[in-house]
Amino acid sequence: MNRLLTAGSILLAIPAALSPLPLSSQVPTVEEMRARCGRAMAPGADIGDLKALRFRESNAGSAAATTWEIVRPNLVRKEREGAWVLLFDGERAGYLQGPPREDGSLEGPHLVPPEDWHHFEMDIAIHIPAFLDHPAEYRGGVSVEGRPAHVLSVRLPMGGVATYALDAESFLPLQVELPGWGFVRRLEDYREVGGFLLPHRYRDPSDASRTAVLTSLLVNPETDPARFRFPAVIR
Repeated sequence: MNRLLTAGSILLAIPAALSPLPLSSQVPTVEEMRARCGRAMAPGADIGDLKALRFRESNAGSAAATTWEIVRPNLVRKEREGAWVLLFDGERAGYLQGPPREDGSLEGPHLVPPEDWHHFEMDIAIHIPAFLDHPAEYRGGVSVEGRPAHVLSVRLPMGGVATYALDAESFLPLQVELPGWGFVRRLEDYREVGGFLLPHRYRDPSDASRTAVLTSLLVNPETDPARFRFPAVIR
């Protein structure tokens, strides 16, 4: 949903910061890459057991924070206190509250235009690699800041595209790109949470001010299904 909240310039499918890199060793299949990434991200568990995430996200230099709740493969709720609550229930997307009116009050529940619904799937793909849940295509080798990497591209069910660069040695994701938004982030500060290795910093390689930091990250928190449902009557 970032396109509705922030603006970004459109970048190439493979950013200039990356350069094609022929990998000397035999290239694994997509399925092997998916399996190796799963083992790398879940050294003390099974990646299939990663069901949900809850965390707070703030951008560099900003006091505002957004609370995220993600349930694989296709539920996301984002909330900024006093401003808005956004929801994707796997089929439709919209506001449960907000955005603010001129008088400061918040609009009631309403859906956003259907042509924007796919952006919520892309939101999810930032934080949970989409190739864990959807088919992927191999797009060759690149170098990410000098580190050899494999590129996997995923076309999401509603039509969005997410592209990942996986470290050719560890198979942890080094970068996520959403070409439709001009969004590129390097995945950094991996930490173990509940048996899973997860990035806690998302850095824009072209603009350090667009660096997101995750705090209060929980894996598989208890979730109330009602929090991911729109009212029965909604405009």
